[in-house]
Amino acid sequence: MSNPPMVIVRLLGGLGNQMFQYALGRVISMRTGAPLVLDKFLLEDHRPGLHLTNRNYGLGIFSLEANFARRDDVRRYHSFGTGKLGKAHFHLRKRLASAGLLPARLGPLEMLHENGFRFDPTVLCAKPPVYLEGLWQSWRYLEEQQSQIRQDLTFRHSLGAAGEALVRKLGEVNSVVLHIRRGDYVSVAENADLLGFVGLDYYRDAIAQIRSVIDKPRFFVFSDDLGWSRKELPQLGIEAEYVDMRAPDGVPQHAFEMQLMSRGANLIIANSTFSWWAAWLAADSARNVLAPARWFADNSVDTSDLIPPNWRTV
Repeated sequence: MSNPPMVIVRLLGGLGNQMFQYALGRVISMRTGAPLVLDKFLLEDHRPGLHLTNRNYGLGIFSLEANFARRDDVRRYHSFGTGKLGKAHFHLRKRLASAGLLPARLGPLEMLHENGFRFDPTVLCAKPPVYLEGLWQSWRYLEEQQSQIRQDLTFRHSLGAAGEALVRKLGEVNSVVLHIRRGDYVSVAENADLLGFVGLDYYRDAIAQIRSVIDKPRFFVFSDDLGWSRKELPQLGIEAEYVDMRAPDGVPQHAFEMQLMSRGANLIIANSTFSWWAAWLAADSARNVLAPARWFADNSVDTSDLIPPNWRTV
């Protein structure tokens, strides 16, 4: 007995990227009634030189129901495997797709490779069996199924006593969650060239905008480089609480921090899908979300479909 046509999504990158990839697959699955299957083979292949930064499957922190692809499910799309040859094949397909030279349909199989950073409405019309390969970083892919996506991305874990105490504090004041992403944005040359740290001027301007719209803001800093943040942020004239809190036993640290960030009354996010999602999940409580207008170091990348219209860019 053959399997029903599926919507297969290749997972790539860190947690924020995986959330975008899952969300698009979920929308197409709901549109078509076909089961959603997640391909994590390349994601979890940690052979040296394959990835700039090794990542693991991260969506297990959410209440979503995950079904994973088998080797046979994806082999028809990826005959080159997940090693260096497969990676080279992936980047070749990406370049061909961007140039409009890659056919989407391979016989009876449809393989959709993202052909640019902007929202592509034709992707939502995909018919199973279909394999989705890309980043899909746009709020517009999520728009028609926001409620379901939010339900799927409900955190499984409790915050513990210390986390709940911080959540209460975030709700009692005009809290501003401020996220600083450095890490591999400064330590890995390829990531620094592609994205890079947004710089203190962005945070200076964002803080000024926040102060112009809310009274007595209280800043709560989340960062993968708290040492740098503690040293550099005081020059911006703010008093801040630097959130250096260990997750409860059994709770992944990144899940703990994203959940806490999503409870802020206002957010200043980095050029990071991690804080993008914290802000998007905070939609019911966040009054102001400020995001960098320059998301990539390369200003030629069109990110006009990345930031929701109710957020402000700085």
